[in-house]
Amino acid sequence: QILPKIVSLLNIDKKMPSYQQIVSSACLRFIAKLIRHRHIMDSPKDSSIFSAHLKKGQSLHVRCTAIQQLARFVKNENSERDLNTLLSLVEFDTSAMIRSYAIQQLYKLPLFTRHQDCLLNTLHLV
Repeated sequence: QILPKIVSLLNIDKKMPSYQQIVSSACLRFIAKLIRHRHIMDSPKDSSIFSAHLKKGQSLHVRCTAIQQLARFVKNENSERDLNTLLSLVEFDTSAMIRSYAIQQLYKLPLFTRHQDCLLNTLHLV
């Protein structure tokens, strides 16, 4: 019952944007919390909603929230595709703020340590 309400709030915020699209940012954080706690069972490993909000045309606040949630998603789910999305954002995005914020989030949430076994700890990544 709550997910359709969240989707409608996201749609309303696209048609009538709030200041810095704060409603969209809150909805993205809430969706990430639902995914983390496995309340959304359709596709628990689907992070496409965050990747969709990383694109240009979104406000900086929404893009930063999407980066934050995607970085958490990469750490928790060991998703190589999402890690590549973040790394390409760091490499190719035109906004210096977005590039810097993506690096900060990857630094705050280290994917693995030196002696820890992890799916993302590969020679290709290093």
